[in-house]
Amino acid sequence: MRRGGGSRSSSRSSSRRSSRRHYGHSRRRGYYGGGYYGGHYRRNQMGPLGAVITIFMFTIFIVFIFSLILGTPGTSTYDLESNMTASSSAQSMFRDELSMEVILGDNNVTTYFFNDKPGLTGPLVKSNETYSKSISANEFVSSYSYMNDKSKVDITWSATDYVKLWIIKGTSSYNSWVNGDDVSGKIQEVGDNKSVTYNVNSPDTYYFIFENYGLGQIELNVDIRLELSTHDVSNAIDSVNGNFDRTSYNYDYVVIKNMSNDNVTVELTRYPRFSLGQIFLTLAGGLVFLLYLLFKKLKKSEKERKARMKTGVVLQNQFQPAKTSVFTQPNQSGYYQRPVPMYCAACGSGLVPNTKFCTTCGEKQ
Repeated sequence: MRRGGGSRSSSRSSSRRSSRRHYGHSRRRGYYGGGYYGGHYRRNQMGPLGAVITIFMFTIFIVFIFSLILGTPGTSTYDLESNMTASSSAQSMFRDELSMEVILGDNNVTTYFFNDKPGLTGPLVKSNETYSKSISANEFVSSYSYMNDKSKVDITWSATDYVKLWIIKGTSSYNSWVNGDDVSGKIQEVGDNKSVTYNVNSPDTYYFIFENYGLGQIELNVDIRLELSTHDVSNAIDSVNGNFDRTSYNYDYVVIKNMSNDNVTVELTRYPRFSLGQIFLTLAGGLVFLLYLLFKKLKKSEKERKARMKTGVVLQNQFQPAKTSVFTQPNQSGYYQRPVPMYCAACGSGLVPNTKFCTTCGEKQ
């Protein structure tokens, strides 16, 4: 196992401010209404060209990120005890070449190749680490090791005061914890004289951290016993000793085994089948074609909408009252004016102009 330590950063309490001044007013005319891209200056409306350009700007960013992920080599790092193994997929739809390098420790490492996923039926590797350490206030000490599933860890410690034991899975989670962030999936134990057993259910690098959260210095004695499961490599199809450069292998899985008597750190890199430019151009070309089809459809819909609006105006004008009706009589200047009101000569009730009989008393007008 390897050890480390230091102090942990304080948790971040400040929140990110957001304001209309920072992000812009969403009701501003022009850009948000699609006016700058062929749309209308009304709110929440956008022409077909504006819609296509907005979708294109968003999706081209997604395509770039997707191409960056697929076109960039993927690297995995393993910290292996003596005789310890680690497995990984050798190829995928987008990656088919491998390289392996020992970046720390002896180069006595063997890589085994399989077509089927190897099982954890190899011999158990037992490891024991004992150390004593003085921990100042708000400081911590840590040790870590790569472990396969079905492994087990027994931790026993004694201290002059209460300490916290953190068990954290993964290097990124450990770095987040050191920076003061909250980490999900952690296991925490508190005590000055205690034993803890932890069963591993997924392969990864596990960190065992003792933290002094008090004010004074603490003397700590730790005993960590590991029972590590390993892979059965007796049915391997092929194997390579030591480092190897970028090579194409037609196998699905690899197992890396530390053959030395010391801990080693190895780095396995998977290279993409296609370059970043090839992936980006292929995805971008397909995107442009789809957006062209979308633009044609939106443009057709816009023409149909304008045609329906024009038809609706014609039909509306057909139902307008005639200009020569009794309600709108033109005068000598050609302008239309309100008609003179008409009343019944007998009872005085209001009448429609040019009415011959009163609708109230029936008297002829």
